Formats: sequence, C-alpha cells, structure tokens
Amino acid sequence: MSVFFKILEILKALCGENSTSLIPIYNNLAIASFRFEEYQKALEYFEKTLKILEAPGEENFASLIVIYKNLALTFSHLKEYQKSKEYFEKALKISKATYGEICPASANLYHDIGLVDVHLRSKKQALHSLEKALNIIKIIYGEKHPETATSYQSLGAAFACFGDFEQAHQYFQKTLDIRKIYGEAHPDIVYSYQNIAKICWNLGLYQQSIGYFFQSSEDLKSRLWKKVSKYRYVLSQSSVRLCEIWRMSIEKKES
Repeated sequence: MSVFFKILEILKALCGENSTSLIPIYNNLAIASFRFEEYQKALEYFEKTLKILEAPGEENFASLIVIYKNLALTFSHLKEYQKSKEYFEKALKISKATYGEICPASANLYHDIGLVDVHLRSKKQALHSLEKALNIIKIIYGEKHPETATSYQSLGAAFACFGDFEQAHQYFQKTLDIRKIYGEAHPDIVYSYQNIAKICWNLGLYQQSIGYFFQSSEDLKSRLWKKVSKYRYVLSQSSVRLCEIWRMSIEKKES
C-alpha cells in the first residue's frame, strides 16, 4: 500500500486535491482497507472518492452507483444499517434513472436494501424489496435461472429470520428445485439441502431434517476430490448426529 500513498502524494501535488486522477488511488486504498477489515479507513477513502465524484460537472453516474454501493456495504460491516440503507437507496435512484428499473443493477440494489431491512427488523419493507428484486430477476432471466434461485433463497432466509418457517420452507424448496435442474454437481446445492434441513427442524419435521442433513453431507463427501473442505464435511456429519440426538431427547420427553 505504500506505493499507492507515494502515487497519491505525487498526483495531489501535480493535479490538486480534487482531481479525478485521484479516484483510482483512493478507490484502491479503500478496497485494500476493506479486505483487511479496516472498515473505518475504507470509509474514509470511499468518502474522499465520493467528494470528487459529486463535484459540479463530474456526473459519472456509473461510478456514483459503485461508490454509493461500496459505502453502503462498508456501513453494513460497521453495523450502521440505517446509513447503509441510505446509500443503497441513493444508488438505486441513480440506477433506475440511468438504466431503468428492469435491469440487473436495480434488481441487485433492491436485494441489498431488502437484506439491510432484515437487519433493521423491518419485515414489511424487507419482503417488499426482496420481492421486487425477485420479480425483476424473473423478467430478465426467467423462472429457472440460477439468479432466480438466489433471489428465492434470500426471501427464504428473510422469512426464516422473521420466524415464518412455512414460507421459508417454500422458498428454499423453490431454490433447490431450480438448482437441481443444473444437476447435483451445482456448487450451491449443498447449501439448499442444509437450509431446508434447518427449517424442517424448526417445523418439527425431524426425520425430514435428518434426511436433508444426510443428503448435504453425502454431497460434500462426493466433492472432496474437488478440494471441498473436509472440515465442512465433518460439520455436516455432526449436524446429522446432533439432529438424531435432539430428536431422540424430544421423543423421550414426550413419552
């Protein structure tokens, strides 16, 4: 990073404090800080980038969307969710004005806003934004696309967070059904099995839960040759055993 600082000082001396030439340097410093989980530093550099971009005559809408989103993500990591939502909404406003509502960028931003609203415990707003994202993704890609599966999964996770396990189960099942179209080798299918297993457990469907956990463990086992972590396989096997123990303890109490 010392190289970036040297370049930054040279450019500031040559071009001034508010030159657009500084944007790539500030942005690289922000991203590096973010990756090292130094979120306050990342915030400082992203805000310097934003100050230059928001200057009169510098209407680079694509760059503004990116920097607003980066700021929103940084605030999310700092658990300042209201601030995060504000920046996601700014990005969405520009995205809709520039590209229209029916575009991947707008769908992703609706999705991000929905996830922030989950953290804010705003159920109605969270579900509204996530459903908006899903509807746009379905228009663009169709019902049987991996992106659609991801949107279903996010809705399922949101319903689970709000304690509506029946609805969560439906959306997780839709996610799994789409991923199965691409075969059992789909990289995310194991997460679908585990999500449904957890929901089934919360619904008291213990045998089904064990079945899905077992399926996920078998799936991970078959992927070991593809360098999937043995640790995750062990965790999945442990989940199966835990489910069996919990089920037996509940049956014992009920008898």
